[in-house]
Amino acid sequence: MDDIPILKWADLQDEDWDALLLGNGASIAIDDRFRYLSLYEKAYPKEAQSTERKLFETLKTSDFEQVLLACKHAELVNDVLEKEVFEIAKITNNIKGALINAVHAVHPEHNNVSDKLLSAATFASRFKTVINLNYDLTFYWGFLLFNSSDEEHRNHFKDGFGKKNPNAPLQFNENWEWLRRPPGPSDKTTRVFYPHGNLCLTKRLPGDEFKVTASDSPTGTLLNEITRKWSEPDCFPLYVSEGTSRQKRAAIRRSDYLSNVYENVLTKIDETDDGNLLVYGWSFGNGDDHILEALKENKFRTIAISVYSGVEISEQQAFCLEVSAKIRKNFDYIKLVFFDSQSAGCWIHPTSSPSD
Repeated sequence: MDDIPILKWADLQDEDWDALLLGNGASIAIDDRFRYLSLYEKAYPKEAQSTERKLFETLKTSDFEQVLLACKHAELVNDVLEKEVFEIAKITNNIKGALINAVHAVHPEHNNVSDKLLSAATFASRFKTVINLNYDLTFYWGFLLFNSSDEEHRNHFKDGFGKKNPNAPLQFNENWEWLRRPPGPSDKTTRVFYPHGNLCLTKRLPGDEFKVTASDSPTGTLLNEITRKWSEPDCFPLYVSEGTSRQKRAAIRRSDYLSNVYENVLTKIDETDDGNLLVYGWSFGNGDDHILEALKENKFRTIAISVYSGVEISEQQAFCLEVSAKIRKNFDYIKLVFFDSQSAGCWIHPTSSPSD
């Protein structure tokens, strides 16, 4: 059998690409620390058994939000029954603390990755829609930097979060026409969505969901403000990073924002029935089958998928074969191409390099 061709970005860059989907490989390209397997394993390694880890195991999940919500509901029930809630509150605080420590242990500071952020956002600005499956802050930082530095007003990133009044939190605006409309003097806009949530998104019981910004922080750093919010009694992080595809889908349904993105964005990215999708850094793992199931509602003309060229050719070809089978199973009559994720001009990589 002949090898599946793996193109360079230069072979594809002149195509009219409508949407960009970012997987964990996009974050790893910015900082290698994102290779960690799981925040849960970082917070609760197997060798360190604890009451908190036992709780995760009993609930059969590694999703922090699900466990924290279970603790909160238990606390509310015990309070109504006039039973002691101190131990439950203590466990809740321990879990939140472990999550905060795990995030800080693996997430780079802004100044450690700032040289790559603008390159990533500039690359993404050519697309009408960006679907960011990653919950880290790097792409969010990148598009904020792009928006503030785009003096020619060529493009503007919008993730749909705005204020109803100056004192209100940033909440998602479901006005799709507003999302498409460029702000001020900008020529066009790129919509950004987080189907698995993001560290900058927070949920407050009984259900309010909002975006955290650095401007709310006394220190002016977003990571510190996020962890400060998470420390508040009724606040929980709004992101989905752990578990099977079924568990992730259940977590998505618990959130108004995530449900909205899953049902109204992922299924209708291709509004013209003739669009092109570029996938960068996504492994197509079984844990993300729900994303593929939503995407198949679109009638894309072409899907281009990045291949990490830092491994043996045989491993690259095995990836191409596995992904090809998944794509053919979900999409009819589609043009499928693969390209080198490290080729010149792609994502954060310079427009020219010794290898090209």
